[in-house]
Amino acid sequence: MFLSIDRLSHTYLTKTNAVTALDDVSLSVEKGEFVSFLGPSGCGKTTLLSIIAGLIEPTEGAVHIEGQPIWPSGMAAPTARRAVGYMLQQDYLFPWKTIEENILLGLKMTRTLTAQTK
Repeated sequence: MFLSIDRLSHTYLTKTNAVTALDDVSLSVEKGEFVSFLGPSGCGKTTLLSIIAGLIEPTEGAVHIEGQPIWPSGMAAPTARRAVGYMLQQDYLFPWKTIEENILLGLKMTRTLTAQTK
C-alpha cells in the first residue's frame, strides 16, 4: 500500500471556537492509483492534503506513506515534507515566475534542488 490514512480527524481551535474539518477519515491508495478529493468549499479537502503533505499535524489518527508514518511520535517535524507536494485548484503562483520556477520553488527553499530532484 502506498498511502494509508487511518481514522484521521482534525479540529481547528481558536480562543473561542472549535471547528472540526475532518472526522474519522480512513482510506488507502495503491501505488500508481489516481485519486481525487471532491466536495464543497470548507469540507476538509485542503486540510486532508495539508496533513498528507506534513504541513499540519492531525488532531487524531495516522497517515503512512509506504509504511512510514508522516508524524512519527517524538519527532518535531514530519517526514513527508520532502516526499509530498500538491497544487491547489486555485493557482497560488508567483505571476513573475514561470510554471517550472513555481514548481521548483519548494526544492529551492529546502535547498534540495539538484539535477536528480528536478
